[in-house]
Amino acid sequence: MPDTDVNFAPPAEALTTNERLSELAQLLAAAVDRTNPQKINENSSDEGDSSLDILTKLVREWNGVEHTVTVLAKGFEWQGRRYKSLSGAARAITGANWNGWKFFGFTPRPRISK
Repeated sequence: MPDTDVNFAPPAEALTTNERLSELAQLLAAAVDRTNPQKINENSSDEGDSSLDILTKLVREWNGVEHTVTVLAKGFEWQGRRYKSLSGAARAITGANWNGWKFFGFTPRPRISK
């Protein structure tokens, strides 16, 4: 029986035309934002966005099988299913609770003392 704790959005085929157009508009807006970044105040404590670029492919081998997860504007996709978090995708792949960032080999960025 599938894990009912896994959160995912419906596959693209289950979305209405307006929902698909809305998601495409979000993808386009995110791409425009990446090419025209907002200026950050020198005194801002914001150290930049640590999120992944949309449509990035994350690849991980698990139990001899290579798994590819695609980064979406809002969430992640693996094998046609959409997940709200990378941890949800990792849980679907492994059947166990994982920190999605650790599962895909990301390490925390070193903090710079001020």
